[in-house]
Amino acid sequence: MAEERIKIKISRNLAIFLALFLIIIFVIVYFKISEYKPLTTINYKGLVLQFRADLREANKIEADEEAIRKILWDKNIKNVTIVFTNSSDLELLGVESFEIAYKLRLAYLLEGYDVEIKGKDFNYPFSFESLPKPSIVLIPPSLSNETFVKVEDSLIIISGKDKKDFDLATVKFLIVALGLKFS
Repeated sequence: MAEERIKIKISRNLAIFLALFLIIIFVIVYFKISEYKPLTTINYKGLVLQFRADLREANKIEADEEAIRKILWDKNIKNVTIVFTNSSDLELLGVESFEIAYKLRLAYLLEGYDVEIKGKDFNYPFSFESLPKPSIVLIPPSLSNETFVKVEDSLIIISGKDKKDFDLATVKFLIVALGLKFS
């Protein structure tokens, strides 16, 4: 008994179409997967900066970007104070303060600014009028029930209702302060 074979002929145009179709599907799937992958590293003027929180998620927090940049990038700025208070979140405050001081100092050096960044412990509650200007005021989760980055006078206030949101608010501040752009 003779075996019957089925032959399928694919035209050259159909083969090209199928190859392009599969490539397009692969590219779409790749970009959809990478869209959900947290973005925690970015190239900043030739230096790779690592962040503790997802930049895309942090960027969703509202902030008066123009006011923040106006305070931090004033051509006459000589010092910035990071204000914090002794609380049960002292370890977290230390981490956030270090991240701000390190990355902000790096940005100032790269831009040719000679700005001193120092930390100052104030007893909570404190009046904003008593704080040095300009200051970055860190309000940790143990003293806050909301998450925001806002500006009052020459004070930039960073607050988080929990550790994750405090990280996100700090990263949002750094996104604005460093003028980071990403998609």
